[in-house]
Amino acid sequence: MSSRARVRRLLPRRSFASAATLALLLFARPAHAQTQPEVATSPPTVDPGQGAEAQALFRRGLELGTEDRWADALSLFLRSRSLIERPSTIFNIGVALGRLGRFREAVATLDEYLALPEAATSDARPEAQRLRAEANAALAELSLALAPEDAAVEVDGAAREGSGTPRLVTLDPGRHILRARREGFEDGMLELSVLAAEHPSVSLTLAERVLAPPPPPPPLAPPSPSTSLVDDPVFWIVVVASTLAVGTAVGVGVGVATSESPPSNGGSTGIVLVVP
Repeated sequence: MSSRARVRRLLPRRSFASAATLALLLFARPAHAQTQPEVATSPPTVDPGQGAEAQALFRRGLELGTEDRWADALSLFLRSRSLIERPSTIFNIGVALGRLGRFREAVATLDEYLALPEAATSDARPEAQRLRAEANAALAELSLALAPEDAAVEVDGAAREGSGTPRLVTLDPGRHILRARREGFEDGMLELSVLAAEHPSVSLTLAERVLAPPPPPPPLAPPSPSTSLVDDPVFWIVVVASTLAVGTAVGVGVGVATSESPPSNGGSTGIVLVVP
């Protein structure tokens, strides 16, 4: 398959449109008719002002959904959830994600909703299950033949779990940048577009990194000027001084020896024997 596939069919959003209408009707009803009363009332441990703010954000998100402004609606639902956790808010976040074509996140959010105890008896549970199935079916599943097979994979900058090859990578329909990394190899990259429910196969082989040769040794420093004693003027000053000192000592010694002449008889004791 080419790394750039052309989109040939529309994303399956019609079901999410009808689901969104149902969700808005279900959760915008008056408080006494709510199947999930936590939308209209705050838990006792929540500050009343915080609960009122979360409620206002939630309802404004519903209004934006009716205007098909799902990116704005999602932002408000997320802000409402950051203040108070409610099943209805989580459900509508899943709906908004599906309407925006972010099916991977929609599946994860709807799974989170379905795992809540409050969702077990909710009127919205069947709809959540249906939306979850449709979002999952809309995902493309990429079969990635990877070498080396233990390389790490990122999609649009986010790490993906998995190992081995071929590696199955789920993708939302649309354009993506896939990277693979492994120590000792050059990074690999693929830019591709996938269709809803498509099952393409691609391969990516990383080139082994060639180690750069070691840098050449630094050039030898030029020889320093000669330091031979013969060329050192200080050496000759010392030699001359030493010679003069030795000559003076010899002269003094000779002078002493000359001034003290031996006795006439050649003796050395200073006693002269008289022979009768």
